[in-house]
Amino acid sequence: DDDPNSTVSISDATTAEQDVGSHLVPITVTLFPASGRSVLVNFATGNGGGLRIHHATNGAVYRCIITTNYAANGAGIYQLGTGRIQDSLVANNQAQLTGGGLYVASSDTQNTAVVGCTVAGNRDGSGAAGIYATAVGPAVRNSIVYANTNLNWSGGTYANCLLIPLPENGGNVDADPVFTDGVYRVAAGSPAEDAGHPAFVVGAMDVAGNPRVAGGRVDLGAFERQPDTNVTVSMPLTPTGTNFAMRTERLFFNTSGAVASDAGGVQYRFDWGDGSYSAWAGTTAEHVWT
Repeated sequence: DDDPNSTVSISDATTAEQDVGSHLVPITVTLFPASGRSVLVNFATGNGGGLRIHHATNGAVYRCIITTNYAANGAGIYQLGTGRIQDSLVANNQAQLTGGGLYVASSDTQNTAVVGCTVAGNRDGSGAAGIYATAVGPAVRNSIVYANTNLNWSGGTYANCLLIPLPENGGNVDADPVFTDGVYRVAAGSPAEDAGHPAFVVGAMDVAGNPRVAGGRVDLGAFERQPDTNVTVSMPLTPTGTNFAMRTERLFFNTSGAVASDAGGVQYRFDWGDGSYSAWAGTTAEHVWT
């Protein structure tokens, strides 16, 4: 397609011992995992098992799941030239040599970027199994690069990312993202939750088609943690405090022990038995009976 603004949807893509997608013109590859389409289980004897972007100018991959692909280099995505990989999961790919997840050859950080992505569980023979860059690019932002064999990353510039080891600067975090399942969503309270920078948010949806910002601030990685609409809270302990006093005397009571199923914070409200209630607040409250 010669239209630089065209959109290509990939469905049930398979490759067998061949290089795929060579000499691409500038295109946007958009995949919607919510409808069950992904790039997976492909084999290439050369470079680029899942996708190969070869000598493209500003090629783009948006909201894709690139998983369980195999190649010599760049088993997930092999990118030679500028382009943008955004809101995508690149996981469980295996390279014979290097770049199990991403192999990027570009020195143009202005036009080569990985934004809002999770690169995890990838393997390679040597080098960096997560992101391997041969030059300064890409600019990696608001992403998780974790749990890849050998090194998680080599080359590139990083800001507001969760990865180990830490780059020298960029406001990054070296911590366990606390994945909850095999597709690398993060749990409540993860250091990746609400840790992204709003300046790097471009798309309106995450890789699963959910709102890209759901908790007031964007999460790191491909999946935005959505509010739990089925949260349960356990019963608190019986309040303690003075059980006898004169009218108009101010009394104080304390409770604790309630636990929310999503591991979020808990507030308490006291029923005073006279038709009034305390405000939702912490474990201690006071009241005057008249």
